[in-house]
Order: sequence, then C-alpha cells, then structure tokens
Amino acid sequence: MIQPITVSKTIGGNNRIEQLCKMFSARIAIHLRKRSVLNWGFLPFTNTPIQKDAWLLYMDAVLNPVSIPKSYKCALFHCLSLTTHQMMNTPEEQKGESL
Repeated sequence: MIQPITVSKTIGGNNRIEQLCKMFSARIAIHLRKRSVLNWGFLPFTNTPIQKDAWLLYMDAVLNPVSIPKSYKCALFHCLSLTTHQMMNTPEEQKGESL
C-alpha cells in the first residue's frame, strides 16, 4: 500500500513539528516575561490587528531559519495567517495592549 505524503513527513516529521513548537514557545515566553504578571489571566483578552501582525512576525521569525521547502513554509504561514485573523476580537480603535 502506498503511504500518503503529508506535510508533516515532508518537513521532517514529528521531530520537526516539535522543534517549531519549542522555538515559537521560546519566543513567546520572552515576550510574556516583559508583561506584568498581574495582567495574566485577569484582564479581558484582546487581539487587535496590530497584535495579529506581531504574532505573525514571531511565527515568521521561527519559520525563516528552519530548512523546510519554500512551498511548505508558504502554505504553513498561510494557515497561521488565517488562524491569527480569526482570533482578532478587538478593532484597532479600542487599542489593546500591543505585543
């Protein structure tokens, strides 16, 4: 039986996915250390267009140095972009805390 070729297998399997998650988590942890601990979990969560763009910059910074075929990087980044767009919940006029 022919095994289907998946994006995960093509970019390096579970090890590569785990590596990307760790790299992204490390970048986010640096950002979170800069925020006041009092804000964690107690204030309403806002995600403005500026914050969405900042998250995409973090994601892009993680994907850029990793050796993944360009077409797969583009497809993955496109999926991440769609996800962050769906997570926006505050118009820019209401200005949440920016990243």
